[in-house]
Amino acid sequence: MILATVGMQLPFPRLIRALDAIAARHHLHILAQALEPVAGLTHLDQRTSLTPAEFDALARDCVMIVGHAGIGTMLSAAAHAKPLVLFPRVAALGEHRNEHQRATARQFGTHPGITIAHDERELEQACLRDRTAPYRPAEQPQFRALIDRVADFVSGH
Repeated sequence: MILATVGMQLPFPRLIRALDAIAARHHLHILAQALEPVAGLTHLDQRTSLTPAEFDALARDCVMIVGHAGIGTMLSAAAHAKPLVLFPRVAALGEHRNEHQRATARQFGTHPGITIAHDERELEQACLRDRTAPYRPAEQPQFRALIDRVADFVSGH
C-alpha cells in the first residue's frame, strides 16, 4: 500500500486525481488522506482525515509515502524510514500562497530516500519504483533529536 497525504491545511486535488489515475493504470492500492474528497474517483481509497494513531499505523505498514512538500510529511517518512515522493504544490496554479514547497523540494531533493516529482509523469514513475531507498535522516546526528520528538508526537506518546 502507498500512503498519500496532502497535509491538514489545504486540499490538493491535482495530486489526488493523479494518484487515482496511477492506481487505475497499475492496479496499485493507494490510500490518500485528501482533506476534502475529490469527486468521481474510483481507484483510490480517499479519507478526509486520519487520527495521529491511524496515520502512524498506515505509515508503519506502507511501502512508500507520497505527499506535498510539507515538513510534517517529510518527518513522518523519516520517523518510519519510508521512501518519500514529494509532489510540491505550485502557487502559480493556485495551490498555495507562494512557492515555498518548490523551494523545499529543491533543498531536500538530493537527500537519499526522497524523490521529487514535478508532474504526473514523474509521479507515476516514482510510484512504480520497487527498490527505492528509505528516507533516513536519523542516520545524520543533527536530525536525531527532532525525529525522535516527531515520532513520539505522531505515535501519541
